[in-house]
Amino acid sequence: MLYSAENKDKVDPLVRFVGEVYRRNFEGEWANDPGRGAPGVVFVPVVMGPPSIASIDPAMRLALAFRSTAEEDRAGTGDGALRVFDRMRANHDLWIAEGRPDDDEWAKSTLKRLTQH
Repeated sequence: MLYSAENKDKVDPLVRFVGEVYRRNFEGEWANDPGRGAPGVVFVPVVMGPPSIASIDPAMRLALAFRSTAEEDRAGTGDGALRVFDRMRANHDLWIAEGRPDDDEWAKSTLKRLTQH
């Protein structure tokens, strides 16, 4: 299992790398969000960013990428890990194209896009 105790020393640097990639690509900052952790966990590093990304839990992104990749490998479709990042990139690029709106304006814009389809 990816996040088992015996894998912690291997996975932690990878999680930090994933977080740093998101931080640099999407104008984010590192923060602590212990509310995302299990009971008793007081340190959960996340990347906080502009409204286009809100906050990213790098451990969750890594887990989703592995799960997507494994499911797609079984289905023969591939590219799961890349699509996780590509969806975020497209959303961030759209936020920039719309003039970097604040949280409220971005939420309105997103709702408008979702209801037009």
